[in-house]
Amino acid sequence: MYRTYDLEILMILNQKRPISHTFRIETDSYEQLEKEARKKNISINLLLNQIIKEHAFKVSFDKIDSVIMPKDVLKSLFEAIDEKDTIQLGKKAGSHDAVEYMQLLYGEINKNTTLQFLEMWSSRFTNYEHKNHGSTHWFSVPHGINEKYSLFLAEFIKSLIDCTIKEPVKIQTSQRTMIFQLTL
Repeated sequence: MYRTYDLEILMILNQKRPISHTFRIETDSYEQLEKEARKKNISINLLLNQIIKEHAFKVSFDKIDSVIMPKDVLKSLFEAIDEKDTIQLGKKAGSHDAVEYMQLLYGEINKNTTLQFLEMWSSRFTNYEHKNHGSTHWFSVPHGINEKYSLFLAEFIKSLIDCTIKEPVKIQTSQRTMIFQLTL
């Protein structure tokens, strides 16, 4: 048995204009949604939008053959390698791997696709923030791992921006967070 539910879907790619659309949802699935929405103290509509965004995110990361890794494992890995290797790893990941992923995901590299990639990439960190004021974009990426990981992320971002849009980027790091700003 299905239940019909009107849903406002937020457009995922840079559009925040809601649209109305009707979906049929199996009763069991709807009951699970209701239960989860009550538990989180949010509407079913908001929960469904979160699920859709998570799915789109997962599909993007599946395209680049990504794996999920616990923070403790990353922390141990970055504690085991020296600073020079951390920097080299970040440079390679940003200048080669990320560029390859962007081409795979978007087909072309420009300011818009670079911003889309940065948004997608940053959103894998639970409490990330992306704010923009005009053409200036500010990202806060609280990763909670360690200083070497912040160093890796900084090199990753510098190399990525240098290889794609060649715009100045300001980066600040701490033990558990990386913040960067760029103007497009």
